[in-house]
Amino acid sequence: MKLKPLTCAIAVVVIALVVVLIVSSNREIAEDDNSTTSGYESGRGGSSRSALRDGRSASRTNNPAATTEWEEKIDFVLSSDSISNDKATRNLLSVTLDPKAPLSIRNDALEHALNLAQDEDFGMIQSIMGSGDNELPEQLVQTILDDTLNRSDTIQLTTALKVLPGKHTTIIKDAVK
Repeated sequence: MKLKPLTCAIAVVVIALVVVLIVSSNREIAEDDNSTTSGYESGRGGSSRSALRDGRSASRTNNPAATTEWEEKIDFVLSSDSISNDKATRNLLSVTLDPKAPLSIRNDALEHALNLAQDEDFGMIQSIMGSGDNELPEQLVQTILDDTLNRSDTIQLTTALKVLPGKHTTIIKDAVK
């Protein structure tokens, strides 16, 4: 059986991505002591909204700036016990997708959504990544990719493959190395 060149090229790219993801994962584990998690744990499954809310409150006391409309939306979602985790994640992703929100607020909402999302729901996160002119800003794509290092190999690979046709050349070059 003869393999077509395109099939071989795709296989090489997939293997290269897996190697890069494994190396990046090992590097992040080694650098874990130097990283910050915005005042809350970044592990999966144990993140409750009250822990996320407490982390936001603690970080706000370090920043005496006025609370913005966007921060209030995030705080409302995190503090409401009547909203399911799935709906809270969707609401946070809607802030992430809003181009009127400052990039730092969008990233904050995305980080909270990533902490609430379980592996089986990660397709919801991947669906907001977009492509071409509708692609998320580079910082937000990088936040998603960084989060995948704490997730299954399948999620890492499918997310990396979603980045390849994108326009963020820096992220693509890092993924292919």
